[in-house]
Amino acid sequence: MSKIFDSIKVSPAVKKQVDETAKAIDQKQAIKQPLKSFNQLAIEHFEWTKKMFPAATGFSSLQKCKEEIREIEADINLGHNVVDETEYVDAIMCLLDSAGRRGISFDIIHSAFERKLEINKNRIWVDNGDGTYSHKPNDQ
Repeated sequence: MSKIFDSIKVSPAVKKQVDETAKAIDQKQAIKQPLKSFNQLAIEHFEWTKKMFPAATGFSSLQKCKEEIREIEADINLGHNVVDETEYVDAIMCLLDSAGRRGISFDIIHSAFERKLEINKNRIWVDNGDGTYSHKPNDQ
């Protein structure tokens, strides 16, 4: 900031004060607002989609999810090194919208995710040979 004053006469004390003030402003601007929780975002998103897409159904949102997944697959198959995380978000949003339109709230999904994770951690998994895995048959 003191470079601004190079062409005019300003005391070193004023330059120092301006530099310190500018640094304090930069630090305040660097502090970002806390992120909304995923739960808050999911609820906000579903409320918005119900208004924005009133004719959508659980099935139509799932079809849109498949379209979003195909976009991700295309990126992977083309060998793109730069990943657009928003494509993954689009797919997640569509899947959550589908669930919401079938009466499954984000809270229910969150609880089921926690339960299912524990189940999956206790299963025996086998390599299908193509980069995918399946739990052994008759395994909970």
